[in-house]
Amino acid sequence: SFMEKLFRKRSSSAPVWFFTTNNDVLIETALDKCSVGFRNGFVGYKRKRYDPRDLELELNAKRGSLLSHPARLCKLHGSITYGENENGPFEDLALPDKAEKKLMIFPAASKYEESHQTPFHDFQSLFQRTLSQVDTLLVSGYSFSDKHLNLRLQAAAATNIRLTIFAFLGCMDGLI
Repeated sequence: SFMEKLFRKRSSSAPVWFFTTNNDVLIETALDKCSVGFRNGFVGYKRKRYDPRDLELELNAKRGSLLSHPARLCKLHGSITYGENENGPFEDLALPDKAEKKLMIFPAASKYEESHQTPFHDFQSLFQRTLSQVDTLLVSGYSFSDKHLNLRLQAAAATNIRLTIFAFLGCMDGLI
């Protein structure tokens, strides 16, 4: 599979970053199937609580997590497993079956405002910071219809001279 090849052939000790607007658990499932550990900003066991320090590279490098967690995942629009209660954001793998408040951004007039709430604002700031430091960005399945994300992509393309962006876009006749 693509995921297995991506992690098997790596010579860098830097993590692979996954930024997605999808709220499904496809990436998590693929990483799990390949036995690739990842960090996503939530810590704990059964009901993980949001802790932005979980994604900070310097802190995690000291803990040795790059060896056991070579992937980082930021779900820019939330997940079916993300919820929120009086204690703040959390992740619970059983959440799709529970009637708690979901933590997801849906296509709506309030999308831009919602993207500035925790943890979404933190994820987007990390997205922008990562774009300023990486050499390669692979874009797949993104429609470029989110203004708040497009601004970050445009800023990175204009300021990071090392950045090469590969975008796989759909068209009427299939992939181009």
